[in-house]
Amino acid sequence: MGLRINTNVGAMNAARNLAKSQGAFGRSLSRLSSGFRINQASDDTAGLSIANNLRAQVSGLRVASRNASQASALGQTAEGAATEIGNILNRLRELAVQSASDQNDAAARTALDNERSALESEVDRIANSTEFNGTVLVNGSLGISVNATTLGSALSATNGVADIQASGASAAAIFTVTGATTTSLSLQGASSTQVVTFSAVSGLGIGEFRTLNFSDLGIKVKLSAAYTNGDAVAAATAANKDFGMTATGSSLFQVGANSGANNRITLSGTNLDLRVSGLGITGNVTSQSNANTYIDTIDTAISDLNTALGDLGSFQNRVGFASGNVASAIENTAAAESVIRDADIAEETTNFTRAQILVQAGVSILSQANLSAQSVLPLLR
Repeated sequence: MGLRINTNVGAMNAARNLAKSQGAFGRSLSRLSSGFRINQASDDTAGLSIANNLRAQVSGLRVASRNASQASALGQTAEGAATEIGNILNRLRELAVQSASDQNDAAARTALDNERSALESEVDRIANSTEFNGTVLVNGSLGISVNATTLGSALSATNGVADIQASGASAAAIFTVTGATTTSLSLQGASSTQVVTFSAVSGLGIGEFRTLNFSDLGIKVKLSAAYTNGDAVAAATAANKDFGMTATGSSLFQVGANSGANNRITLSGTNLDLRVSGLGITGNVTSQSNANTYIDTIDTAISDLNTALGDLGSFQNRVGFASGNVASAIENTAAAESVIRDADIAEETTNFTRAQILVQAGVSILSQANLSAQSVLPLLR
């Protein structure tokens, strides 16, 4: 075997193996210190892609879980209002039954009817004021949106109408723009007209708006600086511009991590008009005949209310089951991500100890290999 000085193959081999051991030692050290098996894409490219997708799914599921909790709170809020309105309906029926008996004179029936009127007003007040996060729940406006012929096109050729909020409007109402200038706007609803005056919007900056509140009509209109004078209203035809509200049929609640109908639960607003008009309550108890008719009217209203309570109960049950399903999906998807991304500490501790010993041995052997070339020195003496 030849003796060489310039090329120490043994040292090179020892250095190569030492570098491999140091790489394994570094990977184990990184995994043990972070708790992750994958700390960079090169550790497991395919695994990292799958783990990232699973992490995104878990993140979406957690938001869906919060959505379900809020949807449940919304349903409970609506149910609370419906329950109180039900209590009022029971009292209204008591008044009608009492008035239907002949022991009452005209004065007594007048007193009974005054209470009836006050209680009906309270029904409307509860229905119109019960809201969740700005959305009115039980006055028939849940799921209402502006028709395709928007207020923007009805008012102006410009894009000055930035938004319309119609949570308090009736689904059946058609609103007419009866007048529009740079400082006033007049809207006509089914039974009333309201004019709102405002300071000129021309001075508004980018991202600034002025909201006009047509409280009588349940409409809010948000204008930007681009709004001028409603020139479409003042067109040559002088035709009033109409826009209406349409019921979408239901409100959607996202209780899944993905798009599509299977990830949503709907709450129909059709049966949730608990106002006096929505329940079909008419009449009075000023006479025996009227009182008997009113009893039948209230019985129908109670039946309609029970339908609304049934819808709310079914909705809350669905949300509850959806919430449980989402919680299970979060747990199992997170477990699947953990299998791919997280380090097995027991295994990595074994690998770390092995790599540590190999590095120490490699350093020692490399030292010996570097000294092996000195064996040629006796030949040079």
